[in-house]
Amino acid sequence: ISGYNSNRGNVPFYVMHKIMAGLRDAYIYSGNATAKKCFIKICDWSVNLVSKLPEATMQSVLDTEHGGMNEVILDAYQLTGDTKYLTAAKKYSHKTMITGFQTYSTTFLDNRHANTLVPKYIGFERIAQEDGVTADKSVMAQYRKAAQNFWTDVTENRTLALGGNSVDEHFLSVSNCSNYINNTNGPESCNSNNMLKLSEDLFADSHDAKYADFYEKAMLNHILSTQDPTTGGYVYFTSLRPQHYRVYSQVNQGMWCCVGTGMENHSKYGEFVYTHVGSDSLFVNLFVASTLNNSKFGLEQQTKFPYEQQTVLNITKSGKYVMAIRHPEWCTGDFNISINGVMVNVGSKPGTFAYINRSWNTGDVITVSLPMQLQLIPCPNYSNYV
Repeated sequence: ISGYNSNRGNVPFYVMHKIMAGLRDAYIYSGNATAKKCFIKICDWSVNLVSKLPEATMQSVLDTEHGGMNEVILDAYQLTGDTKYLTAAKKYSHKTMITGFQTYSTTFLDNRHANTLVPKYIGFERIAQEDGVTADKSVMAQYRKAAQNFWTDVTENRTLALGGNSVDEHFLSVSNCSNYINNTNGPESCNSNNMLKLSEDLFADSHDAKYADFYEKAMLNHILSTQDPTTGGYVYFTSLRPQHYRVYSQVNQGMWCCVGTGMENHSKYGEFVYTHVGSDSLFVNLFVASTLNNSKFGLEQQTKFPYEQQTVLNITKSGKYVMAIRHPEWCTGDFNISINGVMVNVGSKPGTFAYINRSWNTGDVITVSLPMQLQLIPCPNYSNYV
């Protein structure tokens, strides 16, 4: 620990986070009790490792890339209810990144290592969501405010048309934005994966359609392109340079960070299609052919989107609830919804949700028209390129 900041590029906590997250998922998704036992023991080790470090030393450690250590230790708190993990998740939170984004800034991230930061802000948001017992609510408000300001700056000022961000793993200053084109090491796959995770968490707070709009853009234009369909190799950087090309990893040989994350990328297609608020509201966030079936909601979505300009939702389970269907921010044409062939007046605008409150019957068919238009999107702060 004492020599961590002179680690010559080694990132042990980043690696530990991936191992811990894998064990967590093996338990959550497959019920593997041994994985849970291992996960909790490694979390205990992570808690004890830093328990006696002075705060100043700990913050120095966190100045180096450490993955989502605060987030994954918080998962142990969710699984066990033991507050020692909540306390440790806060200890693994880099305070400079919280205080630095209490006021919205378009320069705070300049020249910083991008994927060091995104997992930190995922952890901040998750801690704000889970810590409902702290005596100082203003502290949790700071965690959330930092995550919101980070997301806004990255998506509005540092994101390209494909939904990715950064060059050579770093956020650019305004004066260096020509590097989006001149440097072939463009947006990194890991960044987009983590930005999707952050978008999901922030959406859970507000149900603001802007988070789903970004998710769709990055998922279809960046995540979907990060694996060679023939060899299975993964993409590290996606070049924006005209007439350049993608470089794919050699299978079982090139083991970049974006190979590990690349294996996670393709779970994103089904993860955020639908969300709900209790049993009262169902959100249709993405237009992906899929089936939803749980104790309250049942529907099948049939679509070839984005290769067709519509989606069809077939209700397979009756019930009374609000269905919220995203009206994409890019859909400025005649967006409309019909139920069983009858047009519904939803009154939505691009970048919002269309809300339909009714009793749904098995066999109801909802058709959503999604007319598309061509757009010319300039490169951030380098508008000669589009």
